[in-house]
Amino acid sequence: MLKIFFLIALFFCFKVHTYAQDGSGFVLHGKIEGLEDGTNIYLTTNRGKDTVARCISKKEGFVFKGRINLGTNAYFIKLDTLISKKPSVALLLVNSKMTLTGKMNVWPSLHLVGSEPHNEYIEVNKLFAEWNKGLSDNISMLDKAYTSLALAKNATDSNSANLQVKEFLEKKKMLENRRKSLSRKYIEEHLRSLYIAHLILTMEGVFDFPEMKMLYDELSPDAKKSFFGVALNDRLKIGEVKEGSIVGDFSKRNVDGDLLSLKEVVSKGEFTLLDFWASWCRPCRDETPNVRKAYALFHDKGFNVLSITMDTNETDWKKAIIKDTMPWYHMIDTKNNSVATAFNIKSIPATFLLDKKGKIIATDLRGEELIEKLRRLINR
Repeated sequence: MLKIFFLIALFFCFKVHTYAQDGSGFVLHGKIEGLEDGTNIYLTTNRGKDTVARCISKKEGFVFKGRINLGTNAYFIKLDTLISKKPSVALLLVNSKMTLTGKMNVWPSLHLVGSEPHNEYIEVNKLFAEWNKGLSDNISMLDKAYTSLALAKNATDSNSANLQVKEFLEKKKMLENRRKSLSRKYIEEHLRSLYIAHLILTMEGVFDFPEMKMLYDELSPDAKKSFFGVALNDRLKIGEVKEGSIVGDFSKRNVDGDLLSLKEVVSKGEFTLLDFWASWCRPCRDETPNVRKAYALFHDKGFNVLSITMDTNETDWKKAIIKDTMPWYHMIDTKNNSVATAFNIKSIPATFLLDKKGKIIATDLRGEELIEKLRRLINR
């Protein structure tokens, strides 16, 4: 099954013309050695899917101006693909004066000055690279141990291989506990950071839900109001997202611009499919006929669909709904993709089947799997 993968924290929207005259926005000066004059340079979301700003290089330089509503946000900088096939580069920008420097021959190794959250992002990536290397090295040890176990010809060899596996598992647990300890220490030393809530989000699974809530409560007021702080809070409001858990209520705008709540949709039927998608996601739109078939078969028996789009372009979203014939409930998650972040969506399409109490009873059902699941539930 094809899916579109992305870093959920990197969805955002801003307008270049919203740069405040009082200097409360940001200015990003770029200087890239070897950059050709007249090159289109883009600030985008989702590694180039949605362009939110564009400028043209001159004398190896360029300037972006804007304002970020929640203190900090993550963007990608991308060169015109007609000029260069080089990959986009992630940047965490803030409302201040910043400079971005580098050389075309070593792209994407760029250096951003003036953004403390970006510095922390780079620092954390380096830390995790070191920790993950230790885990990877030990995974290789496990593979060798299992190979030895499979090839063992006598009890002595077999016992030896079993001891290797046991030693690996103990060491792996020790490394995981160390990673958790180091992460907690780093977070507790950066409670005022506008980036740190993102680290907490990415550590879900390492930290359990109560630990994530405790760490959020310790953040400074500014950190809680940041883009990532808001995303973390939204994630905590939804609750644990797994089969058997109850989904918390949330509200977003529908196609008419009115607020629509999950509670309102769930209350109107026996089962509701939460469907995360986007107009630009080809696998999502390929799956739509299957959802439409399920809706036609079971809507009269209490089955509803709530599609939540990741689109930033409302026109594209509405055109896709009409073109693909999607006659069910819709929401647009434009405010930092807070709902998708709360559901820990890493790729789309993604679905959650809920009962009338809002309890998750199945995830990522596709095609005939969805229809068979509904048939069993409705006919039981």
